[in-house]
Amino acid sequence: MKLSDMTENMTKLESWKAIANYVDKSVRTVRRWEEQEGLPIHRQLHQSGARIFAYQHEIDQWLVSRTKTNSVSVFESSSTQRIKLILIPLKLTTDDTELLFIRDAICEDLIADLSTLNSLSVISFSSVQNIVTDSTPDQDALAYIKPDFLIEGSLAITKEEYRINLRLVRTEDSSIIWSSRISSLKVNLKELQQALAYNILRALNINTENLGFNGSSSSCIDNQAAWELLHKARQESLKWHPQAIDFAIELLHEALLLTNNAGLIKSSLGRVYLQKREAGIDVTELPLQNVENIIRELEKSDPDTFFTEQLKGWYNYATGSVFDGIKHLRNSLDARPFDPDTLGLLANCYLITGQNELAQPLIRELLIIDPFTPLSICLPGWAHILRGEHPKALPYYKKMFELEPQNPLSRLFYVWVLVLNGLSKDACIICDGFNQEPSSFFPMRLACAIANGASKKGDSLLILTEEEKKVAHSVEMYARFTAFAFAAQNNFKEGIYWLNIAVKLGFCDYRFLVSFEIFFKNIQDLDEFKEVVSVMKQRFSTKT
Repeated sequence: MKLSDMTENMTKLESWKAIANYVDKSVRTVRRWEEQEGLPIHRQLHQSGARIFAYQHEIDQWLVSRTKTNSVSVFESSSTQRIKLILIPLKLTTDDTELLFIRDAICEDLIADLSTLNSLSVISFSSVQNIVTDSTPDQDALAYIKPDFLIEGSLAITKEEYRINLRLVRTEDSSIIWSSRISSLKVNLKELQQALAYNILRALNINTENLGFNGSSSSCIDNQAAWELLHKARQESLKWHPQAIDFAIELLHEALLLTNNAGLIKSSLGRVYLQKREAGIDVTELPLQNVENIIRELEKSDPDTFFTEQLKGWYNYATGSVFDGIKHLRNSLDARPFDPDTLGLLANCYLITGQNELAQPLIRELLIIDPFTPLSICLPGWAHILRGEHPKALPYYKKMFELEPQNPLSRLFYVWVLVLNGLSKDACIICDGFNQEPSSFFPMRLACAIANGASKKGDSLLILTEEEKKVAHSVEMYARFTAFAFAAQNNFKEGIYWLNIAVKLGFCDYRFLVSFEIFFKNIQDLDEFKEVVSVMKQRFSTKT
């Protein structure tokens, strides 16, 4: 997929009305914003007059910069003065691809260090990896991001040391404003990482003492081997395959034996256990019990840290206590305001609990610092769907699918949104593309049930296996889509049953269910359906 297609199709708003709809304000308000507050509007001259348009990402950045009174306090420090940086993966001076993870780990930690400062807006490494080939960034993607500075350079790894050449390039005129060569013994990794961050900040004339810069926790792990194992585990876990997740758990257990500074490693282990459950690999109580034990240890050794609060939030989300999870995730963001993982999970928690307006600033920030990962791309679409704006959601899910066509969940979500938009024939075509790996079977069967139900094909009615039932009983997203799949095939008894399970696991946006959901719309007078809605309303009104 061309990133130019992604940016062009997703971001252009071509009328005052389109801009007003996007920000949920009147045309008069957005005109006033342009005149008095600098809302970024472009004009293209024609013989008949000027045509106005705006770019969505510029609107997002402007909205974040003016958010001073939003209830999510983490954004109160946002400012138009934030410097936007992008770190291009360092060129590795060896052909040994097994060392790439060290290069990536150094880059990830440097980004994490710089992201602790409110004066900087640093593009996430996950997004950078999606727009860079052989250390060369896609120019359309750079034009979309509009960074103020690039950080680029090279990394040489010897038996004893790291040698890094780094330079800071101003994008406005391609001038090099700072460059340095830094060498360090591998045992002095912590000092190397701190030196990289401090040198860049000094080159940007940022006073680190006044800003309370302390660096990220991962860069403070005191054992080189443990640090390497932590980052190897992260890369394995991102593959989401059963063998990779088990290997990640093995690596993290090995890392725990090597260092006393184990808080971040323990929290990472807890997250991988939750991944194992969320992916449907192990939906027994064992992963949850392991996480509960880790949380108890972290509450003693590392209370109130961003990673302890983040793990608590993730655990609450996984067990259906979503409102408790929101509290912990907000605490985590107070400590690390620009962590993409926390931003994405908290935004989704707000969305499934019917708090769409609170998710908006989080999504906008996520689209600034993490614009090219699948979750960031689809979250605005998910928000549109929950507001009943199904056509607006389609481009986002299409782009997510194009970015990861082999991901079975991306394909399931895209099929669902196509059906929501009355494109059931297209949905059936997308269903034909599922791969035949075991991990794809359940998403594939749900997608086919939704597409076939919408197409009035009754030849493949959904019957869950015992293993699929266990997964749907344990993961809110699967319970919700199982309810949609049965309702699409007019099996409303099963649909309502699984809808109840989704509610128990945290889904309580009753306004979406009553006003905008299409599969249950013909049974809203049934007592069983009304009971589900009543429970959702009660949860919403009690917790919000």
